[in-house]
Amino acid sequence: MKSFDQMIGNGEIDTECYNILLLTPSQGSANPDLKHISVQPVGNRSGHLWEQFELPAYSKGGLLFCPGNTAPCLSLRKGNKTVVTLHDLSFIYFPQAYSLRFTLLYAFLVDQIIRYANCIITVSSNEKKRILSIYPQAENKLHSVPSAVRWFTEEQRPAKAAGEESYILFVGSMNRIKNLENLLEAIFIVHAAFPVTLKVVGGGSSKVFRKVDLSRILRRVKNIEFLGQIDDRAILHELYVGATMLVMPSYTESFGFPCIEAMSSGCPVLASEIGGLRSVCGEAAVYCDPYSPVDIAEKIYQLWHYPKMRAKYVELGYKQARQFTWERTARETWKILASVADS
Repeated sequence: MKSFDQMIGNGEIDTECYNILLLTPSQGSANPDLKHISVQPVGNRSGHLWEQFELPAYSKGGLLFCPGNTAPCLSLRKGNKTVVTLHDLSFIYFPQAYSLRFTLLYAFLVDQIIRYANCIITVSSNEKKRILSIYPQAENKLHSVPSAVRWFTEEQRPAKAAGEESYILFVGSMNRIKNLENLLEAIFIVHAAFPVTLKVVGGGSSKVFRKVDLSRILRRVKNIEFLGQIDDRAILHELYVGATMLVMPSYTESFGFPCIEAMSSGCPVLASEIGGLRSVCGEAAVYCDPYSPVDIAEKIYQLWHYPKMRAKYVELGYKQARQFTWERTARETWKILASVADS
């Protein structure tokens, strides 16, 4: 939304033809600092209740853009112009990670989006192919617009001082999709050769994800630091800058935000050999088999012990990260929104 705000300021969006209004829940919603877009808190609920039962009444008569994977069924079924960003279908690709309640809810909501949305946006060309493999009827309304990160800017990666701590970083939700268990198994293998610290950033929701039991492997693995959810961008940036590498061993991903965040911070990336991460990271990451702790461990060893290899992927990462800007994402998204609004 901030990029749309900047586009208005730059004259790229004609406010005589288009009026953008940001609707937010009245309860527990922080209003963004926007100069040209009005923010209107509405309703008395929050979450899905707000989206499904209150948002339709306040958004009717205009084009409704829902960038968060779901949309109100009332708006969809009544024929209101609606554009939805469908980030991924991971609850279908990897259902064992999700609660049954969440899976049933999202299966219904995605079905409604596929049926009734005017246009659907997804975050990568790879994810577009995956969605079409399940919902081929969406071919004429599904568009790929690469997502982006805004958090970090390229800077010179500082050399570590003698004796300064080195560590591996994991950033992701505590769920089965992120494959933390196999990463811990890999760390256990690595420990046989040299000591290493793994810092784990991320939380999880029991309402969405099935519980991940790591107690068995944690009894064997040392030097694991669980830092919890970190929302402070400066702290997270420092963790990326200080890490020897980011490891993202996910079973499935549509985009892989931590990879691009790490690259833009000068942190080398070890990622799963899967289509979603390949399409985003390109040649700027080292890849591993997410199902093989031995392969993950071997790739960790290589990146850890070969400074020239790390330096190579730092430079490739900077170049790769530059491709993913919110300005680009906003411009491509606006073309779709304006086309639907004018139709």
